[in-house]
This record gives sequence, structure tokens and C-alpha cells, in this order.
Amino acid sequence: MIEATGTTFRATFGTAFKAPSLAQRFQDFPAFFFFGNRDLRPEESRGMDVGFEQALFQGRARTGLTYFRNSITDLIQLKSDFSSVENIAQARTSGIETFASTDLSDTLRLRADYTYTEAINEANGRDLIRRPRHKASLAVGWQALPPLLITTSLLYVGERFDGDRADFDFNNRPVRQPSFTTVNVAADYKVNDHVSLIGRVDNLLDKEYEDPNGFLRPGVGAYAGVRLRN
Repeated sequence: MIEATGTTFRATFGTAFKAPSLAQRFQDFPAFFFFGNRDLRPEESRGMDVGFEQALFQGRARTGLTYFRNSITDLIQLKSDFSSVENIAQARTSGIETFASTDLSDTLRLRADYTYTEAINEANGRDLIRRPRHKASLAVGWQALPPLLITTSLLYVGERFDGDRADFDFNNRPVRQPSFTTVNVAADYKVNDHVSLIGRVDNLLDKEYEDPNGFLRPGVGAYAGVRLRN
């Protein structure tokens, strides 16, 4: 970190290994034409990211940018005809993540995030399914009372490819899914240092969308609970 400018630089590199699950290998659903893949191989990957964060306006705002890249061997993925799970010999994901946040007042905070991702099957040059190139969010946090935080957020998920559930000939033909935007509201009321009451409303505007293809997501829904801390 450069204290004089409030700039923080970050870089990471790592490797990962993921074995296929028993369900992916052996669970069959003949009635739905789905069969496990006994020949699945473990997935291995190497990844890196490099980026920075910058404080602005005496710390009242922050922004940042990160570049990431992952190289994946034998990626485990659902086949686009939904008949089984397969290994993709070589795949790559790369892109950028950026954010900006600021305190609009003592009780109001704004944050925006954006991610651009290229997810490519390097064996055929096609996009990997269910990985949108564009994803963005905007959130406003309001400290309505000292113990009460209310957050309203907007989530945008861009177009992405998915399997075609209408393709009964199993031609392994991906289709383009449309983008969607949802609005969500959450509240957190701190009773004391150990107990908080939480609640949220998902999909406030009752947006109809499918994710993944063929599965209509729930409409507006309300949830409540209690969070306990040690």
C-alpha cells in the first residue's frame, strides 16, 4: 500500500483441483434422459489476478479494478443437451472486475460493481454455457436508525448461452438466453452485539426470467430470520 496516495496493489496466483462428485459420476435419471458419467476426470486449474484499490476524497470513496485469468483442464460441466456431465479438455476464463463506492451522507452509502468475463471452450472456440459476459449491480445502503440498515440493490445479468431444452433430438445445440434485471431489498436490525433480526424481499418487481434455460425463477418472495453471533 502507498500511504501517501491511498493506493493498494494486489496480486495472487494459485492452483486448484476438483474431483467429480459421486452424483456426477453415478446418479442416473432415465425418466429425464440424464445419466451420470462414469468416465469423468478430475478438474485442474491455474489462476491469477492483479489489481488495485484507490481511496478518494479523504477516504469517503473508493474505487478498484482487477484483471483475472484462469486456465482449466478437464473442466466439469453439464452438457448443453442436459443428458449428462462431461469434461471439457481445455477452457479459459478471463476478464475484469471493477467497483466504486462512496458515502453520500453519514447515513447513505452507494456502491456499483461490474464484471466482464470471457469464458471459452478452447477446444471449439465457443462460449461456455451459463456464464454471462456482463454482470453488474448497484446497491444503496441506508442507516435508517443506529441499529437498522436497509439495503436496496439492483442486479443485472447479461445474455449467456445455455442448452436448448426444446431440442429433443439432442443435437447439443446451445441457445442464447436473454438478459434480466432484478431489484432486491434487505434489512438488518441489530438487537445487541449477539443478535440481529434480518429480512429481505427478492425480485421486488416480480420479474419473470429463466435461469438456467427451462427453469422459471420464483417471483417476488419475502424472507425473515435471526442472525446469532458469538
